[in-house]
Amino acid sequence: MRRTSRPEVVRCFEGSAVLRGRSIAVSRFLLTSSLAACVASSLAAQATTATLQGAVTASDGAVLPGAEVVAWSRESGSARSALADVRGAYRLLGLAPGVYDVTARAVGFGALRRAGVELILGDEATLNFALEPGAVELDPIVVQAGPSLPVERLDVSTPVLEREIERLPLNTRDVLALASIAPGVRIFAPEAGRSVPAAGALSTARFVNLYVDGLEWKGLATGALVSMPQTGSLLPQDAIREYRVSLNPYDVEFTRGASWVISAVTHQGGNTLHGSLFGFDQDRNLVAQGSFQQTKPDYQRKQVGGSLRGPLLKDRMFFSVSYEGQITDNFIDVVPGRPPTNPAIWDRYAGTFRAPFRNYMGMARLTALRGRHTLDAIWTARHLSTQSNFGAKLSRDAGVVSSYGVSNAQLRDRYVSAALVNEISLHVLYNDQDDSPLVPGPTFQYPSIQVGRTEFPVTITERHIGLSDKTSYTVGRFGGQHVLKTGVELTRVWGRGYQPTGKDGFFLFQTDTSTMPQRGRIGVGFIDPSSTNDARATIDGWLVGAYIQDEWRPVTALVLTAGVRYDAEIGTLNQGETAPWASDTVLQRVVGDRYLNSGDRETDLDNFAPRVAAAWDVFGDGRTSLRAGYGVMYDRVPVFGAFSEKISWGWRTYTFQNPGTTDPAVLRSRVAANPAAATPNLVLLPDRLETPANHQWSVGIGRRLSDHLVLNVDYLHQHMTDLPVTVMANQPNPVTNQRPLTSRYGNINLWGSFGDAKFRAVLTSVTFDHGPTRVSAAYTLGWAESEFGGTSTSDYPDSTSYSMQRSTGDERHRLVLSGLTELPLGLELSAIAVAASPSPFGVTVGTDVNKNGALNDDWPDGIRTWRRDGWDYWYRTVDIRLGKAFSLPRGLLLVTVDVFNLFNWANHSEYQGKQSLLDFAEPVGDYLRRQAQVGVRYQF
Repeated sequence: MRRTSRPEVVRCFEGSAVLRGRSIAVSRFLLTSSLAACVASSLAAQATTATLQGAVTASDGAVLPGAEVVAWSRESGSARSALADVRGAYRLLGLAPGVYDVTARAVGFGALRRAGVELILGDEATLNFALEPGAVELDPIVVQAGPSLPVERLDVSTPVLEREIERLPLNTRDVLALASIAPGVRIFAPEAGRSVPAAGALSTARFVNLYVDGLEWKGLATGALVSMPQTGSLLPQDAIREYRVSLNPYDVEFTRGASWVISAVTHQGGNTLHGSLFGFDQDRNLVAQGSFQQTKPDYQRKQVGGSLRGPLLKDRMFFSVSYEGQITDNFIDVVPGRPPTNPAIWDRYAGTFRAPFRNYMGMARLTALRGRHTLDAIWTARHLSTQSNFGAKLSRDAGVVSSYGVSNAQLRDRYVSAALVNEISLHVLYNDQDDSPLVPGPTFQYPSIQVGRTEFPVTITERHIGLSDKTSYTVGRFGGQHVLKTGVELTRVWGRGYQPTGKDGFFLFQTDTSTMPQRGRIGVGFIDPSSTNDARATIDGWLVGAYIQDEWRPVTALVLTAGVRYDAEIGTLNQGETAPWASDTVLQRVVGDRYLNSGDRETDLDNFAPRVAAAWDVFGDGRTSLRAGYGVMYDRVPVFGAFSEKISWGWRTYTFQNPGTTDPAVLRSRVAANPAAATPNLVLLPDRLETPANHQWSVGIGRRLSDHLVLNVDYLHQHMTDLPVTVMANQPNPVTNQRPLTSRYGNINLWGSFGDAKFRAVLTSVTFDHGPTRVSAAYTLGWAESEFGGTSTSDYPDSTSYSMQRSTGDERHRLVLSGLTELPLGLELSAIAVAASPSPFGVTVGTDVNKNGALNDDWPDGIRTWRRDGWDYWYRTVDIRLGKAFSLPRGLLLVTVDVFNLFNWANHSEYQGKQSLLDFAEPVGDYLRRQAQVGVRYQF
């Protein structure tokens, strides 16, 4: 069944050539000789465009200098042309991803057209022409192009195509979740509506980056993406045309994505009007009961939206708009631990609790073509509200009410000629995050349950205003073809933070049956003790980036790239400011001057990141390619540490050993009664924090097994260095209650940048693409280790606790099968199946074995992680979609049925990590069980 809503990409062998003024024999010769020329590669195209290159020769192999190659866009109707050089080579830079008809002409030769050439984001497609002698005035012979299957590429990356985004089953319509079809990426079914891709040694949402239409969506405060993408989709699914997932990107355009980088482009309008309206519905009857649910909850989800794109002025101005709304009632299971003395003590907190989720997203884009200029105005926005952050041993009273909003506006001018692409962009990004306790009040933490959430509320506001200028220039001299890339980026950032930690009190109990806490903590304003106004901080700064890269093709079969990128974050770590205790002689003695900011904190300015790569077409036929690369990727400095430090200057938290009360007002009165004797906890950053970096290299091979089947194998190695870490020093001895460094202050949270993590993997993918069928298999064999637990800022009491061990990201095997096709009776089928070996989970003994006042460095046999073995603990899921289209007078009505986790396997998301409890190493949380949904979509 063919869609009529957009132009179809014409595939090889799907019809005979269109013969005009040529014999059948000549046409067959041209068709046969053209098949090997449809070769796609992923080289140095700009982050938002694609490049078309190749050679024009006569049928006897003679080069044809001056031959004209014209690429005509089926969507916008625009045409780009280039002339072949003295070697017969041509190159078209800065082409928008899409479908093109490409024609080659030369004086004295008949024209030849390749119809339906699909250009993918970030690709350099190689398209060669062999022309027959004849009259150029005759209509061209038309040969239909084959599928775009990358073989030659420089980096470790995988494209996610438009039809995969549109047709693969996607539970929460979070378009980033489709990154799971790329080898090396780990993603799981939503847990309480939350999920985000992970890769490399770490399972954290930090150290990743997302580019949308070339604009970086990296947050300032936490170093994660803006607007907490793990909570839900950032963009309407229908707004994204396609994207590329990169694990080891050697392109100097990319930065601050040490684990992964995703570069996406939105839909722009064309000369044909396209539109859609959709709705998906799901209720409790379509959802299986969870492992920890006594009864099936009243689950509800509705997803609605639509899109419209087309011309305002034919061939000159286009628009594209998209909107999506998601209204969901999630349910979260609370499963307290089971202490040996009284296993049922916390049963009153156990149960399944409603967690409403509301997500609204929009995108609007206006594109104007003016000669060699393409002008874009792009706006995206998202607002989400939800209840989350509870479950397992966190009671519902420990939950958080969240509201996230992000808005981006971008003005962009792309100038393109045959040899030059220049893109200048002005952008503004607003990011607002508000997390508040679901149930305000004191926090009580027992070994098996936590009630309340002391670290909230948290409010973060960010503003980014940036300007960038990027240029690619082709030079056909100096020993071959060169593409020189340069870029300059300057962004002004403002951050505002509010976090009155401990304002309602925190109480830690040594056992589950303790009646009085072992430790109490209270937060009080230093200047204004009667309010929380002192718990605010402001950080302003500049983000500076620049790069240069040369892609050199000395011969047709070999391409080499060498470049360097420079990044600096200026003024984002409280440089030039003085801490209240900068001149404290006690602290000078116990931690040294380097931790006492007196306005002399340095900015890390030596972040030069070299990147080199090579690709070799072994036999010169575009069927076998060897590749290798090395590069350094810098990430974001730990601005969230600077926020905590600055807030602690005015908002002081005080810790009391054996406070003898569970009333926060009593602790607050003790601080007020004798403020000079109170011992505040401190957050101290050193005079210099290094920027986290990933030193990465890879080798790989791509082999075109047939015209429709491609194999890619890569070995990659990543070594992340200078990761931010924290040491919680000066904790009291549990026996003597004495603090080891000084009694004048409480806990001293010392920041550093000495964390390390390593990842190595063999990534294998096989892709079959023919006609309506596209099937991929992605297999990852990986090993991950780090010096810390789930996050690098682990608050261990001593720096020696940071030692290299297996990390929670050490998932050994992962196999992902994905595909889409058409069936008889006009049916469409698509599916994603995943099988992944058990992931390690963090463990502790549960008691202070080494008597240093901390529980997070007491590990069974000194090992931080455990892993459950056996097939029952593998992550397994099969998601399918079956659709049927019905023709209407003005479009199509598509009815779909999705089933997620078809076989209702129990996939465990969390395990009991305390060895002292009866249910140690037993599952306490599940990913979603089987779900089904029904959808209707009208499109034209």
